[in-house]
Amino acid sequence: MVDTEATIALFHQVVRGEEVLVREKMAKPIPTQQLMVLAFIVAHPGVIQRNIVDLIGRKAATVSVMLKNMEKQGLITRQIPSDNSRNKKIFVTDEGRKLTEMFKETRQQVHEEMLANLSTDERQELRQLVAKIKIPD
Repeated sequence: MVDTEATIALFHQVVRGEEVLVREKMAKPIPTQQLMVLAFIVAHPGVIQRNIVDLIGRKAATVSVMLKNMEKQGLITRQIPSDNSRNKKIFVTDEGRKLTEMFKETRQQVHEEMLANLSTDERQELRQLVAKIKIPD
């Protein structure tokens, strides 16, 4: 019988390993969650904090602190629209955009390294197997 806990532990090991490798290879150390938020803002310029709260599943106060830190680092700007002073629109700066590109390239490189020992057929089979996994509601 296959050990379910051992299988899930392997998934955690892969995800955690990917995070660690990406962080180690990034020239500028920044938490992975901030990098993911930056990538989201690049894809959705002008988002509001509520969208990010929904995306990462953290409390609004936690996200607010994260965004303040990112603003201090020069990665994002927050602009108050004239029609709604409560919801600041968030945009990525040039520095944030550069960091996002570096993150994407580094992540792709890490993914290739992680999958290097798998043939094309094995990668396809892995994709099919992982797609069958059901996340409970």
